[in-house]
Amino acid sequence: DKLDRSERHTDFKPEQKSPACVYYSSGTTGNPKSVVFSHKNMLTNISSICRGFKFNEQETHLIILPMGHTASVNYSFLPCTLLGGTLIITESFWKIKQKFWNLIKKFDITYVELVPSILVALLYIRYDKDDYSGIKKLKFIGCGSAPLPVELQNKIYQKFGLKVANLYGLSETGPTHVDYPLDEGWKPGSIGKPLDVNQVNIVDKNGNILEHDQVGEIVVRGENVFIGYHNNKKIYDQLVVDGCFYTGDLGYKNKDGVFYFTGRKKDLIIKGGINISPDEVDEVIFKLDEVKEATTVGMEDEYLGEKIITYIVLKDGKKLNDEQVKNFCKKFLSKEKIPD
Repeated sequence: DKLDRSERHTDFKPEQKSPACVYYSSGTTGNPKSVVFSHKNMLTNISSICRGFKFNEQETHLIILPMGHTASVNYSFLPCTLLGGTLIITESFWKIKQKFWNLIKKFDITYVELVPSILVALLYIRYDKDDYSGIKKLKFIGCGSAPLPVELQNKIYQKFGLKVANLYGLSETGPTHVDYPLDEGWKPGSIGKPLDVNQVNIVDKNGNILEHDQVGEIVVRGENVFIGYHNNKKIYDQLVVDGCFYTGDLGYKNKDGVFYFTGRKKDLIIKGGINISPDEVDEVIFKLDEVKEATTVGMEDEYLGEKIITYIVLKDGKKLNDEQVKNFCKKFLSKEKIPD
């Protein structure tokens, strides 16, 4: 009984490299694919997260992101299940936005995971100061799934007195870093240091490891790295070389080993924390008989991070308006992927 619950996975003895689950994701390379995780991948990663963020059996987490969202699974559902903590699950942030701070107080929430667009919403929704003052148990807020501006971290702290952890990870690895904002000397802006379950390097285009303060591709090695793409060994072999997963993300580390994310190699749109492949949108629009050419790009947006902008060239003599295109896309795409 005295055994640290985050270490109890060591007693788990099935085929640890056998598939435990499949995450369906656009990932960092654009095209949708199925990411296969083993039992060992998941158990080592989740226990490492518990150690890195100092989660314990007294945790009470509020889940407001979709349960199909890996952030909810990796930072709350599985850690609380492993440790014996408590979960408060809501349908969505938008259903409880006016009661958000009241729920934090009522259930003595210790942690909640958000995306940047929800942080922006918290700043602009009209709350009484009494709603968010006097919060005692909430240690910090976690935010991931899309780039987090330092300015936004600072604004949340200035208004609510809460620090925001900048969370980084991928569908193929789960979380890879710990940005623990309660550490002495912590500053907003970085993605923190690697979790103890993996090793992370910055490499140049030839795969050579770069020194500190040099921008290159983020490469991850460790027991958290997935075991394959379902029925797609070719792509797996392209991205996992000698046990190292090439993320397609760019970043650097400083002399203290703190990592910073700077951008993406691939032309992926991240809207409100959702990964969207421009090619997927274009393929639908090309189904329209009136369309000659189309290209979709991401455009910076203060609220959602990025908006989806599609440029269309019509065939000679053809007519089409914005609403016709959007209504057609609704037949094939989820609402998050409809061009703005």
